[in-house]
Amino acid sequence: MKKNSIFVSLLIVFSVSQCFSSANVGGSLGWVYSNQYQNHELANYKGDMIWKNGSTAGLFVEISHIHPRLAIGFGANYTQKGYKDEFIVTGESGPEILKTAQDEIRLDYISFPVYLKVTVLEIKKLKINVMAGARLDYFQKYKYTPDTYTSDDKQYNGDYFYVYIYKEDIQSVVFGALAGASLQYPIANNLSLGLQFEYAPDIGYAYHFEYDYLDIFGRNKAYQTSLQIIYQFK
Repeated sequence: MKKNSIFVSLLIVFSVSQCFSSANVGGSLGWVYSNQYQNHELANYKGDMIWKNGSTAGLFVEISHIHPRLAIGFGANYTQKGYKDEFIVTGESGPEILKTAQDEIRLDYISFPVYLKVTVLEIKKLKINVMAGARLDYFQKYKYTPDTYTSDDKQYNGDYFYVYIYKEDIQSVVFGALAGASLQYPIANNLSLGLQFEYAPDIGYAYHFEYDYLDIFGRNKAYQTSLQIIYQFK
């Protein structure tokens, strides 16, 4: 499944670029800071979890035939999202608090963004851009990293909780939005260096299931910063 998704990603990006003789094609590598909003009535909790770090890498093509300051972009990115969950570890025989611990839940996706990019300012050779669009995220894999204490040690206590996510309840496709800004500067003939900042919240559910009358769901959200290498075909 993972190999097929990567192959489709490469095929889409390069197929689109070949349809246009004048296009910007590039690659990106960056950092992801992600979290998840959860509505979990079983744990009597509604709100954000704890932020975690991840990484992202991808390819993109941007076409600007309509206007030199306006581009339509298409991309394919492998992105690590997810969150951390905090809980209290108590003693076996009583309410003694031993420590506050955190588990990490990582959700990996192949993301296909489509966006509109506008160059709002040019300072000599430096371009300052803003962008907005939509994306489809295809779920790839799930990784659970527990703290030093096992799951048998976890106890619900006051403001702390533990929420289980089962792999079968994770949605295979998630619809989301994106908005951001970028800097672009030429470093050689037809070659530019870019720095992009992006906010990518889910609109659909990352996971969702119903238990009797309870509606339980979570939505990812992430901030991404990536370094880009951009080549302009002429």
